Amino acid sequence: MKDDAELVTIEQAGKIIGIAYQTAYRHIAVGNIKAERIGRRVFVRIGEAKRFRDASRQPRRLRGKKDEFFALDDCAPLTLEQAARFVGISRTKLINEIHAGRLESIWVFGHVFVAFGKAKSYRDAMQQAKDAENAGLPLQREAQ
Repeated sequence: MKDDAELVTIEQAGKIIGIAYQTAYRHIAVGNIKAERIGRRVFVRIGEAKRFRDASRQPRRLRGKKDEFFALDDCAPLTLEQAARFVGISRTKLINEIHAGRLESIWVFGHVFVAFGKAKSYRDAMQQAKDAENAGLPLQREAQ
């Protein structure tokens, strides 16, 4: 109960979780960690930091193939290079898809990230289009 009420700085939350404060800040920016703003400062509840720490104890990537992604949650941020490698297209094509509005991204402190779930959905849609093309079937788009 006490943990749910006590607020700590981002630096302290990073130490509780076991990550750098910059990484903690990125997770706050994409919504993985809930935070509260008091004045100009940002704080995290200890219970929230422990919840995130416990939830992220599972392995993020298996050893082995360099391009193998494993156990990523849908909100995990990927750099453009990681997203391009995961989707199977060049970084330039990925940027063009973002500019065209076909792939969502988030801008954090001058860097662009793509949520793993969005990259996965995009890759699945590309695979569906490729399969339909190979089978000679008309492409069926999902209603948005």
